[in-house]
Amino acid sequence: TPCPDTVTVNPYDQVGANTTQYSYMVVGAPASNGPVITMPTNEQTTLNTTATIPGVSVADSFAQNNPGQMAVNVSSTLGNASMSYGGNPVAGSGTSAFQFSGTLAQVNEALSTLSYTAGSSPGTGSLSVNVWDQAGANSTKSTTINIAP
Repeated sequence: TPCPDTVTVNPYDQVGANTTQYSYMVVGAPASNGPVITMPTNEQTTLNTTATIPGVSVADSFAQNNPGQMAVNVSSTLGNASMSYGGNPVAGSGTSAFQFSGTLAQVNEALSTLSYTAGSSPGTGSLSVNVWDQAGANSTKSTTINIAP
């Protein structure tokens, strides 16, 4: 909800006399509760295999109702992450860390293509998604990737 408040200005002339008082109603934009990221808590894959990460999305009421770009940071361990937008790989895709920016709809379109390619060592890797909205609020969520030989 909007945040109304009143600002009062009391101007004085060079002699120190108060001329007239002015009051202004200002309504600020509502604060952001931050992005809410949905993604699985864990996934399974095997060495040197690519796994699509299903159901990754962001909900953000501030971003939905305000114009501007959101920022997404993707990082991974023991493998590489990939993502595309508009049928083209996102810059840096196929590495262990990259960034993407776009509107809420563009971010969700790109996140729907998120995948993880396991490296050549078995173990437990991770895939993390960090999202910032236009108000500067952010959220991070991670998926554990179990890599079998």
